[in-house]
Amino acid sequence: MKGALTVKLQGLLDILHIGHQLIDRKDLNQELTGVTDDSREVKEGFVFVAVRGYRVDGHNYIEEAISNGASVIVCEEKLDHLSIPFLQTDNCRKVLGLIASEFYGNPSFDKIVIGVTGTNGKTTTSHLIKHLCEKNGYSCSMFGTIDYIVNDQAVPGIQTTPSAPVLQRLLAESKDDIVVMEVSSHGLEQYRLEGIAFDYCVFTNLHQDHLDYHFSMENYFSAKSKLFYMMKETGEAVINTDDHWGEKLAEQLTEDSITHETVGRRKTCDYEIIQLSPESSSAVISEEKREVIVRSPLKGTHNVYNTLQAYAV
Repeated sequence: MKGALTVKLQGLLDILHIGHQLIDRKDLNQELTGVTDDSREVKEGFVFVAVRGYRVDGHNYIEEAISNGASVIVCEEKLDHLSIPFLQTDNCRKVLGLIASEFYGNPSFDKIVIGVTGTNGKTTTSHLIKHLCEKNGYSCSMFGTIDYIVNDQAVPGIQTTPSAPVLQRLLAESKDDIVVMEVSSHGLEQYRLEGIAFDYCVFTNLHQDHLDYHFSMENYFSAKSKLFYMMKETGEAVINTDDHWGEKLAEQLTEDSITHETVGRRKTCDYEIIQLSPESSSAVISEEKREVIVRSPLKGTHNVYNTLQAYAV
């Protein structure tokens, strides 16, 4: 199992592009042993990131983190009175993911990472992708709403998208060839996926949901679309353009020269649906000028779409 590495303080400055806001330059060679945004989890040599939550402000727990052994504080306020080095940033949530990725050796670059987002169909599509990967001889981890499956071991899922340190740890622990993860709009908006580079990203659909958090469909769409700007240079998106918001996303990615393939009934789609049969859970599609029959193991039109997108990946 791949554990956390040690990182020098100078390394953090290089990663975060933060200037020298330190007590003493001798601190630059100090070795750091871990990172967390929970003061109760701090151990000797840890970096404590003071994230401002919706109910709790990490800045109120800085002294507790220092008492527990923190060596460096990352915060959004200037705190000259601290007895240890501090780094000031304007976005602790974003920084947390970047630091966690570095501590675990940037694990998303060691394997194929597939992200699935949308209002409905994330769980089903993720399971279908995992099934198809394994059928083709690849080992596959999966992080989802129901559970996290790593190296064939399943543990109950706490959140659809876990916190950045947990997510990076799970990626590092995975010995599998591929990792499939459900990606929530909350996780994207709260930078929990920062530091992860994706090989494939899937957009299922977008319907009215979570508007108590996002307030409008435009904001909800904006949160979801962030995922598609987190791909590796060789990354590729798969988008259901029979969904209005999927069509909008495809247009946006085209304008931004981001590689993507489309699934839908339009003749311009990369996977054009010629015929769809909910009764037999199958579809005839045109793929590269040849007709292919794709059958879903699950009933319903929505599951045919889920299966087509898994097939496209």
